[in-house]
Amino acid sequence: QLIPASLSLLLRSLALVARDPVMKTFLLFLATAGFLPLAPSLVHASSCSDFTDPDDCTDHKYLGVHTCSYCETQRECHEVGSVYDDCANECCASHATLSVCEASTYEEIDHRSCSGWVNATVWQNTGTDYTWPEQTAGATNGAGVALLFSGGGARAYTCAMGQVRALTAMGLMDGNTFEYIASSSGGSWFSSVYTYYQSAAADD
Repeated sequence: QLIPASLSLLLRSLALVARDPVMKTFLLFLATAGFLPLAPSLVHASSCSDFTDPDDCTDHKYLGVHTCSYCETQRECHEVGSVYDDCANECCASHATLSVCEASTYEEIDHRSCSGWVNATVWQNTGTDYTWPEQTAGATNGAGVALLFSGGGARAYTCAMGQVRALTAMGLMDGNTFEYIASSSGGSWFSSVYTYYQSAAADD
């Protein structure tokens, strides 16, 4: 474990040095002079944590070597061997030689057991042809954030309506911020109408 951590620290240190404007100029000068062929790789280096797309994470190379690992449980990309790289072996993917991930690509991960979500059985309403997004892999936005409304009768209904109006005004009800809406009792009075009456759910 010490060797991967040391390698990761060395690579990150080089990347940070390369981001300094003065060092970039110096490295490019050396590359032009033919003294350091690897300089362009240092100049364009990125930290693994900069990647949000799983494939970009696993495909990333630094100095010609794969250094990143994508964790499905955390939905984050980290340097192999870093203190943040503590994902279960079966729930991460990496092409890195020093990685302990069982999968090398994102598609090979067992998403059902590693997503961190609770599996639930849902019965469709009779007479509807509605398809739940989870029935198709990758159909949800992957935000990993749920909007919850509590119970409390008419007060909860009014509160939820005001909260969503505020979130809408802030541009957060755009379909990319929240992945799910859950509610109880009075909060469900609002969420059911909002969910099934989207065509007229502007700001009425």
